[in-house]
Amino acid sequence: MKTKILALNLVEQEHWVNFSSQVTVSSEYLLDNYKKLMPVVEKILYRNRDLKGKVSLGNLMLFDIHEYIKAMEYASEIFHRDDIKDWKELEWIIVNFQEIVNKHNNREFDENPYCMAGCRREDMIYFFRDLLSVDLVAEPDIVKVASLFKARFVKLQPFHNGNHRTGSFIMNMILAKMGWPIFIVTPDNVYDYYKYTNTPDLQNERININSMTAFFRREINKNYKHLDLWCD
Repeated sequence: MKTKILALNLVEQEHWVNFSSQVTVSSEYLLDNYKKLMPVVEKILYRNRDLKGKVSLGNLMLFDIHEYIKAMEYASEIFHRDDIKDWKELEWIIVNFQEIVNKHNNREFDENPYCMAGCRREDMIYFFRDLLSVDLVAEPDIVKVASLFKARFVKLQPFHNGNHRTGSFIMNMILAKMGWPIFIVTPDNVYDYYKYTNTPDLQNERININSMTAFFRREINKNYKHLDLWCD
């Protein structure tokens, strides 16, 4: 069944919005953030009963910071591009990001890790076609649009691992192309991040979209003042 996104401006268009945006996140910042983040994540998962069973510590432990840094370098190249043509190219870009960000874990699978765990190919086609069809210029609330696509991707779970990181890449691609700063999970926001984006609650429609959007808006606005996260 097609998962719908409500209240968005969907139009027939041949090319996706192709504003070129320069976004840079220093590898030093990412590495330092990772070192501070992981101990906090473990404490949060053990101490907060509301997240028990909703976030897999095992999956988080598969996170490779060096692969993530390479993936963010790739993301910056994509943010800068102004020639993305159609939904198939969007799909290829997202699959390629996941291959970079989760490379070591993907090697454990003999088959392509895309569209696993019950995610249907047709659901992903709908997803990318909708992403292509959104008239971002006409949307009054870009943060909400980006948040909705992030949530929808995580809900679909097309990969065996790395869905949150890849979903954030999609969200950040929308934000960057419209001149907004990007979102990064940090020690200060990680609890609220999983509170509003954990997979079980998203799949069971238990997430308040307005609260989730307010969270992302708050964190994204902080990055206007962050020297390592900038848009031009």
